Amino acid sequence: MEKLKRVFARGAKGEKAASKFSVLRGASQGSAPTGHSASGPSPASTAQTSSSTPASSLDGLVVLHAWSSPAVDICFVHGLAGDRYNTWAAEGASAPWPKLLLPDRVERARVLTYGYSTGNDANVVESATKMVVDDAVCLLEALAEDRKAANASSRPLILIAHGSGGFLCKKAVLLSRAHYDTDYRAVSESLLGLVFMGTPHGGSWVKQWADIPASVLGLPAAPKTSLLKALATDPHTLEAIQTDFLSLVSELSAQGHCFKMVSFFEELPSGDPLVKISTAESVILPGCTVLQLGGSHIDMPKFSSTDDRGFKRLLGYLLRWTCSPR
Repeated sequence: MEKLKRVFARGAKGEKAASKFSVLRGASQGSAPTGHSASGPSPASTAQTSSSTPASSLDGLVVLHAWSSPAVDICFVHGLAGDRYNTWAAEGASAPWPKLLLPDRVERARVLTYGYSTGNDANVVESATKMVVDDAVCLLEALAEDRKAANASSRPLILIAHGSGGFLCKKAVLLSRAHYDTDYRAVSESLLGLVFMGTPHGGSWVKQWADIPASVLGLPAAPKTSLLKALATDPHTLEAIQTDFLSLVSELSAQGHCFKMVSFFEELPSGDPLVKISTAESVILPGCTVLQLGGSHIDMPKFSSTDDRGFKRLLGYLLRWTCSPR
């Protein structure tokens, strides 16, 4: 509770955010120009960083595609061992598929991708609660400030998350719901839909997330990310997020205006030993459609063409959500 009090006790509206958030504002300045298509260097090539590239260079919010008068914002959030470009880029692709495939299919959709450090430094020791809350606060602020700057805080919003990025989105929505600032509350109030790709919501994976084999996440065998190490010592964090999120879904559903949700689980196991992070049973949420996507956990968010069966499945939901009233 003390952590949340510190988060929300930031003074009157208009007060400058803490200095730790200045990086996000700087990163979001790299937005694509207004118009039908984005221009500039290929995001995929930008994401091909060397081991000496600071992780912060891939942090923050970036616009992949902009319109002069967008009708909806669609934001992608990666998971552990991912980044805001490569998580969504098929092998050999010149850019992430949200930039290459989505703009021509979802009219007037402003497409964004969000990046954050997943703590690959094994020497970092923080509680899982602190890490998840801090990252969720950063995601919430990036979205709220970006939409406020465009005078579009109430524009419909869709969040698409891969793996542990789903936990981050849940927590950001919960923080938004309780925030004192109207522009920050607008993030949850304007939320049209949530797409989870390989995010377990219940069952043994929530309790055993810290024991996931590193190879399944595309990590070296040692060290695992700091977040996984923290979860090993604070196993109740994900359960608490899930409990609070279910309460919110129940409350909004009773009021008749809950956001829409679809949850995808992976078709193939991966890693050594072979394992699935998400299964049909573990991705179930009340009021949430459950479907399978081809490939392993790492491959499921990568679409190579509009003919990809997974892309067609996801696109169908995006079109229904954006074409029908909430």
